[in-house]
Order: sequence, then structure tokens, then C-alpha cells
Amino acid sequence: MRMTRLIVIPAAALALLAAGCGDDENKSEPAASNTGEDAVKQTVLDFTFEGDCDTMTDKFLETQAFIGETRKERCDYFAKTFQKPQYKESDVKFRKVEVTGDKAVVTIGSDLANITSDYTLVAAGGKWQIDEVDIGSS
Repeated sequence: MRMTRLIVIPAAALALLAAGCGDDENKSEPAASNTGEDAVKQTVLDFTFEGDCDTMTDKFLETQAFIGETRKERCDYFAKTFQKPQYKESDVKFRKVEVTGDKAVVTIGSDLANITSDYTLVAAGGKWQIDEVDIGSS
């Protein structure tokens, strides 16, 4: 059951983001933001396109890498099994970004599919990390 859930989450995320292909609606936004929204968005992109283990809390890493007892072992496993998506960063559509203190919620959606992904992030040690992802209908 656990392995099935791990496979379904990345597969659903890939389907969602592939369906969201199109122009980036936020191209004209400044590179930096006082609200932290840009840093939160970049964390999601780094996780998605680079497989950066530092973008995940221990809790989320455990859902993504089920082999290994320590964080290092899980990160090594995640890095070994990570596959870069077939779509580009510009294909990702951020529908909503809410930053409240040390917590953020990012919603990624699509014009073509009735599916959204809600990423919950937490700030720790001066950086944002993904704590959980909920994939469902909008």
C-alpha cells in the first residue's frame, strides 16, 4: 500500500503539470519578493526539476523515499531514483501562493484538467521545505 501511494503521487503530479503546459502567467513578476512568494515557488520548482533533497522536510522525504533509515540514506535513495520531468519550468502554473509567517501553501493547477496540487511548506533554518502535497480535484 505504501509503495503504491508513493508511485501514485509522482504520477499524478506529472499528469497535472503536463496538462498545465502553456505560457507562464507570472513572467512579469520581479525576481525577488518581500512576501517570500518567489522563494516558496522556487522551492517547489527545485524539488520538481532538480530533485533537491534539501527542499523536503523529514516527514515529506519519508513519503518520497521509502528506503533508508537516516535522512542521508533516504536522500541518497531519492537522488538515485529521481527522474527529471519531461516538461519545462515555464509549463508549471502557480494558481495561488499564500505565505503566512513560517507556513506557505502553493496551489498548482491546469487550464486543461480539473486537478490541483496543494503544496504545504514550512520555513526552517532560513529556507523553505515541502512538508506535504495533496493532489485532488479543484
